[in-house]
Amino acid sequence: MTTAMSGVIPVSKQTEYLSKYIEKLKGAVGEEEATNIINGSLVVVTSGSNDIMISYLSGGARRLQFPVIGGYHDFILKRVEAFVKELYNQGCRSMLIAGLPPFPESQSYNDKLVAMLTQLQASLPGSKLIYADFFTPLVNMVANPLEYGFMVTNVGCCGLCTQFTPVCPNPSQYMLWDGIHPTEAAYKVITQSLLDNSLPKFSQR
Repeated sequence: MTTAMSGVIPVSKQTEYLSKYIEKLKGAVGEEEATNIINGSLVVVTSGSNDIMISYLSGGARRLQFPVIGGYHDFILKRVEAFVKELYNQGCRSMLIAGLPPFPESQSYNDKLVAMLTQLQASLPGSKLIYADFFTPLVNMVANPLEYGFMVTNVGCCGLCTQFTPVCPNPSQYMLWDGIHPTEAAYKVITQSLLDNSLPKFSQR
């Protein structure tokens, strides 16, 4: 539904493109080396944010299909699980799976995601499925903006991002770029949090 509304590449096409890439890789380096490259790659999976914001919280059709948001969370998580399994079947082993940023009820989704990844990893031999926490650093930035150098956390630097709403002169002092997406400065904070808290887990047994 979200892909149809926004015109982005659907999940099914993404796995299809990956399969085609793997075939090209085999032709370039041989099947064994291609397998090693895919097995050793880090795959980052982000999902759910637009589904929740566009298809549900903004009064989209999903709200009619799932009157209780928890039911929609479960629907998305099943899709995420199927996507991760498909990536695994294509040879991917190390995956960083992003949770939701601070939305209404998003912590409930994130808790379910963590539980699902734990169970799923146990069923996929050799896999390492790590939760990427976007929620906590964003909450911390809102609670302690000055600590991160932010002066504004409640509006975006570019407003509606049109010719009639010029970009702010100091984007590094804004947490949000367009009212929804973080600025480069905020993403640096999120990235550092992932480097400190998520990536080291790939080396743990």
